[in-house]
Amino acid sequence: MFTKRNLSFTFPALSVNIIFVIFILLAVVQILNHHTILQQKDFIPFTVSPFHTLKELNSIFTYMMFFIIVNQIFHDSAKIKKLLYLTLTVSAVVMMIGLCFPKGEYIKFFLGTESLGNFGPFTNRNNAGIFLSMSFFVSLALLIYNFLRYQKYLIENKKNDFVIKQIVLITVSLMLLISVILTRSRGAMLATFVSVFIFMLLYVYHFSGNIKQKLYKILFVLAILAVSSFAIYKNIDAINAYSQRTTGMSEATRLKLYDMSFDILKDYPVTGIGFASFPILIDKYLKEDLKAYPEYLHNDWLELLLDVGYPAYAIFLLLIFVLIFIFLRRIKFLSYKKKILFIGSFSACCSICIGSFVDFHFHIPANAMLFLICLATLCSVSFYKDKKTFNLRNGILSKIVFCLLIICVIFISCRNVMAWRYYTFSKNMPKDQEIEYLDKAVKLSGNPKYIENYIITVYNNAKTNKQDVFAKNGYLYSIVYKYIENYPYNRKISKIFLKMNDLNS
Repeated sequence: MFTKRNLSFTFPALSVNIIFVIFILLAVVQILNHHTILQQKDFIPFTVSPFHTLKELNSIFTYMMFFIIVNQIFHDSAKIKKLLYLTLTVSAVVMMIGLCFPKGEYIKFFLGTESLGNFGPFTNRNNAGIFLSMSFFVSLALLIYNFLRYQKYLIENKKNDFVIKQIVLITVSLMLLISVILTRSRGAMLATFVSVFIFMLLYVYHFSGNIKQKLYKILFVLAILAVSSFAIYKNIDAINAYSQRTTGMSEATRLKLYDMSFDILKDYPVTGIGFASFPILIDKYLKEDLKAYPEYLHNDWLELLLDVGYPAYAIFLLLIFVLIFIFLRRIKFLSYKKKILFIGSFSACCSICIGSFVDFHFHIPANAMLFLICLATLCSVSFYKDKKTFNLRNGILSKIVFCLLIICVIFISCRNVMAWRYYTFSKNMPKDQEIEYLDKAVKLSGNPKYIENYIITVYNNAKTNKQDVFAKNGYLYSIVYKYIENYPYNRKISKIFLKMNDLNS
């Protein structure tokens, strides 16, 4: 990419970058105009949590750079095919880890924590399910792509290579699909189910002969969809039992969070509350305590609306619909081999987009990266050779700026990773070491979650150890006071603040 004099963008690639730029500019304005929810409302975008918004800005910029790099490097069919095979290889490794360690043994070995929600290298089985679901469509596309190249294998006298490659791809595809089911994630299974029929409808429409054949095949696919949907509906209880979700607690919690988000939007319809700031407002708008600290809303589409407000969200949706229209319209102009790679990548993108209605998949780097690989593939110049491209001069100055921005991203990311490491490993430490690790996490990162846990841990330890209570109290009091000032309405910290006032009097 650095050797290129010009960067070439198709219209879809340019549209994706415009979305990224809008989000970056919006996040910058929000950070510069940050204030607490106690201050007067205004019509300029703001954030109630500069840390969360800065972290999200770092992620958005990272994803934008990743998209541009993939889009520019893998710009022809041969390179795209190599990229998809490489992606599938990584996915196969993840799948094997998941199949070997389906109950969190892998996570427990590295982090020392155990949870029923773990699957292989993923701490959340829902995120694992969507990753494997997207990988399944990549594998399926490559499988059919090779079938379309069968004549070429015969001409080159490589029939044995063809058979071996297809057996491997069929095996991997089936194992990926089985792995999605073994995650026990209802959201991932539903997203896969819907995306399979999207794949089938696009395939029969673009790979059928005349209109009559297309119509019959589409009606057949729709009939299978209707029967399958009815079968799923009649077996919802069995699916919930298999997914270990029989109490209804998961759905109830999500609905409470969704209701809360619309209450927030009533107060901030134009500006939203800032990227990723929703956890800060839980205690004000949610009328009851939750057992776990929800960092995300478990609906990426609704959370984005909450982050940016209705006007910016409307622009975002408009650009998304334009992209979908361009993608669907483009398929008919491609050769059969390119069509199947295009349909496979499109179906993979559909899978994560559908799954994100009930979870936070775009916030998981592995899922976001796989999505961006498929999206960059859909926007590649290889699929738009008959269309005009937009060229951007790739001079020395742009390369220097690009490198400096990457260094900043890496620096911030490393600090956050180190802080996360201290926070995660503090949970199994003796009390003194736990406080020491939490203190390091707080100093490396201004994450309110880390600060809240640090305050609670130090206060409880000070209460237990009478000799330390007054020694630690002054330092702790200043931290608590600053936290309440920045993040009012936090019930737990407010109670500690009142108790500490009583302790000093």
